[in-house]
Amino acid sequence: MTQNFIDAHPYRGAFVGYRLARLVDLIAAQGNDLLAADGVSIRSTACSTLLLMSEVQQLTIADISKRLEQPHQLVDQRVKSLIKQGFIERRTDPSDARRKILVLTDSGQSEALALRSSLQRAARAMEQLSDELGFDLQRCADLAQDQLRTRPLAARAEAVQSITEGKQ
Repeated sequence: MTQNFIDAHPYRGAFVGYRLARLVDLIAAQGNDLLAADGVSIRSTACSTLLLMSEVQQLTIADISKRLEQPHQLVDQRVKSLIKQGFIERRTDPSDARRKILVLTDSGQSEALALRSSLQRAARAMEQLSDELGFDLQRCADLAQDQLRTRPLAARAEAVQSITEGKQ
């Protein structure tokens, strides 16, 4: 494996986010290949949006943003892409004309069905990767997020600094 500047640097431990972002990018790119092989035309980054919309009807961008815990602007971009592909359409909410709801088109329903099959294969592939690694990658990511929400990085760095200064 070729190491870049950060991978070989003595402070590489401070760049876990950078290194994990590279992993996310790799998984997304390979996910795109898997989806394409399965006849799914959306990008891997839009899967959660289409899956949610296939399970919950008549959502707004704000609803999707909240349910997926993603920024409104990012969801808006993904929705626009899905609209352009013909999988989603905007409609006026019959109970509130000021509100725009999003609904799957017939084409979107078909795409969501194909997506489900592909996601089953992807989930099995990720389970296999976790087996090869010897730990559950998703559980590890979840635990790390939970721990950092409980005790943020700055507090951890301060505690380490206090311990280090106490030893001197």
